[in-house]
Amino acid sequence: MSLTQLNKLEIAILKAVMKSKGRVSSYLLFKRMKLTLSDLMSTLFSLQSKAFVTITDDWVEITDEGKKNLITHRFPDSKNLNQIPSSMLRSNKLQIGEPYIPSRRRLDSKLLEKQKM
Repeated sequence: MSLTQLNKLEIAILKAVMKSKGRVSSYLLFKRMKLTLSDLMSTLFSLQSKAFVTITDDWVEITDEGKKNLITHRFPDSKNLNQIPSSMLRSNKLQIGEPYIPSRRRLDSKLLEKQKM
């Protein structure tokens, strides 16, 4: 599946059609998007030429290719968000069972005062 470059307006129209259960009247889309008619129609025809929507009579319907492309724009890559960047990792790691002594200057002095009380 190739990722086709879409502008923000095309993505917004695909989202609006998708929210309407995949099929919406062009007039209703015109009212919801609050665009000029020429901008809406030129964008719809652009999406139709890319085979992301089909226009029949007064209805705009999103195709399977349009759904796939919308999902890939929403989730462009599947990198793990829980992964720690390598620039933040220490070069020398502690072994299991090795003692760890924290730096005193990095400790919060207020925290140590509360423990003494």
